[in-house]
Amino acid sequence: MARAVLLLADEYFFSTHDAASGRRRLSEHTAALGLAGALLGELLLSRKITITGGQITVIDLRPPEDPLVGTILRQLVGDSEVTDVRDWLRYLAQNTYELVAKRLLLAGRVHRQTSWQPWRQATYPPNDPNIAVLTAARLTTRLTRHEPLTTPDAVLAGLMVATGVEKYLVLDAPAEVSGYLRQVLATALPPPFAELIDETAAAVGDAVLSHRA
Repeated sequence: MARAVLLLADEYFFSTHDAASGRRRLSEHTAALGLAGALLGELLLSRKITITGGQITVIDLRPPEDPLVGTILRQLVGDSEVTDVRDWLRYLAQNTYELVAKRLLLAGRVHRQTSWQPWRQATYPPNDPNIAVLTAARLTTRLTRHEPLTTPDAVLAGLMVATGVEKYLVLDAPAEVSGYLRQVLATALPPPFAELIDETAAAVGDAVLSHRA
């Protein structure tokens, strides 16, 4: 199955929303942290940054093709004294949801739908539900067949696990698929990506504990 021409955060966005209604499957803050992790993942994939010991290091100052991740790269360079991954996840999560939604809007992938109830947030249903479900279908197929995942797919699956949305990947799959997914994440991810997944999961856990306190 060919990989959809979607960036990592776009695929994560679709994976955490119902394809028909566009409604989130996660809380707003958890989804935002996952999107923040995905945007940092895009910078890792394009080799603009690396992560070691929970700290971000910029290794390539040249702007990436995508304007959104280019903006984040400039922020990392401008605030170079702040290198902690979890700090950046929390900071970026303040507006990543709207920023990624805007990127998808500009690309013609989604449309904005407002509610007659003023307290409800706008939703972003996909213009083509088939594209929206392609990511989950691709991952589920490869996991069911115990096929190796590419690094981008493994990062995406890891972010889904970190934010608790992976159940939609394994909902109707055989029981051993969940175990294979965790085996892949434990063995197939290069260290910087594995750290990003771990830090995203920790940031989500911190947010849950803070909410309960």
